[in-house]
Amino acid sequence: MDKIGRYALFLGYWFPVAHPRTNLPTDPLWSISIEEQFYLFATWRLKHFNRKSLFGFCVAMMILSNV
Repeated sequence: MDKIGRYALFLGYWFPVAHPRTNLPTDPLWSISIEEQFYLFATWRLKHFNRKSLFGFCVAMMILSNV
């Protein structure tokens, strides 16, 4: 699969991981791939949380974002 295909499927973050020293202009797009996967899967899953587990999820995300 070429790079455009990887980024179209939001899997572009694997290319800089597999090839760390390429310095290509598309290398910063890995963060957009991570963000899109989060919004795709987390929001779908969050609708099944109750208030207590939603609070725990939010606290965990705040801690993980600072790590």
